[in-house]
Amino acid sequence: MSALSVIIMLETILVIFIISWIVLFYQVRDIFAPWSITLMVWIVVLIAYLYMDHGLCKTSDDFTPGVMLWCSSFCGLGYIVYRLTPANTAPEWTTNQKVVRLFTLIALILTPFALYKAVTFALISGTDNLMFAMREQIVDKDSGFSLGPITYLVHVIYTILLVSADAEKYWNKWFFILCMIINLLFCFVMMSKLVLFIGIISTLYLNYVHKRIKLRTIAMVIGVFIFIGLLFTQIRAVSDGDTDSSYTLLELLAMYLLSPIPAFGLETACSSPIWGFQTFRPIYNVLSGLGLYNGPLFDLDRVFVNVPIPTNVYTAMSLFYNDFGLPGIAAMGAIEGMIIAFIYKKASTGHTVARNLYASLRPVWPCNILMINSFWAFPVFCK
Repeated sequence: MSALSVIIMLETILVIFIISWIVLFYQVRDIFAPWSITLMVWIVVLIAYLYMDHGLCKTSDDFTPGVMLWCSSFCGLGYIVYRLTPANTAPEWTTNQKVVRLFTLIALILTPFALYKAVTFALISGTDNLMFAMREQIVDKDSGFSLGPITYLVHVIYTILLVSADAEKYWNKWFFILCMIINLLFCFVMMSKLVLFIGIISTLYLNYVHKRIKLRTIAMVIGVFIFIGLLFTQIRAVSDGDTDSSYTLLELLAMYLLSPIPAFGLETACSSPIWGFQTFRPIYNVLSGLGLYNGPLFDLDRVFVNVPIPTNVYTAMSLFYNDFGLPGIAAMGAIEGMIIAFIYKKASTGHTVARNLYASLRPVWPCNILMINSFWAFPVFCK
């Protein structure tokens, strides 16, 4: 397929997505509905890819039908399930304040210890770039650095953050701020923008649901987060005085926002070594831990490819595409869309657990352009 044909098809899909978003928003006037977020993200990405002078490589012929299948199955069937699912009639769950205080105390004790251990280990390396050293010791499995069981504290911290944001009867502004500070400190220890992004988006959503903030506050916070995130990434890139590896903020934005599109073009349909190798990664990990599976395990830290900007993100569709081809994108998009729509219906009609689960999964759809999907996020929520 020629480059012109790809552009025409992408422009056609863009128009379809815009019309679909308007129609669905008229039916369910919630900007945080799963189909609303998914379509908005892909509309912005396609506009940028089509009309920005990004200089990226051409994507494959399968990307165009792939993104169409993904969004149509996810949004279309998701909306149908939303309409068919009965509203929640169960009473709100109450929070066990003793357990919350216990978890908070554990986090207050262990987070400073983890920070001290991470910073001390990074300073031992002798580097002048503390942030780069901390990131490397987390990423490099051979660095010798390990937090041990304290690593799982991230799930405890995230839980109390959700509880503090979702509390209605017991909501306390200062307790919420304390939980945010603890979360920020531990994300600094882990040097993970993604974990921080998930925490911020989840709590913003819950505060919006409880009418404590407005949409403009969410937009401002997300904008500041993206700017700071790109700035810190640029700072890390100039470590050791290697200025050739640094990028401008616009180049970094293109790297994260647009480079997955041509990177997807380098993938091969049905190329996984075993059935569902990438899609069902959490299941294979559990089976491996139980000694029931001895084969290879998929690593989410993919190798970098040049498109021509170096990137290691290939869109959320790539996992399903590598396992099952285009039919896999349609099937998994439908399954994910129906499950999320069911959770959303219960969450929007007062189910406490569903509301917190939806808040945890909500940051996933803005990350669909990356390699994050609900099948990856749900095990994190369970932990």
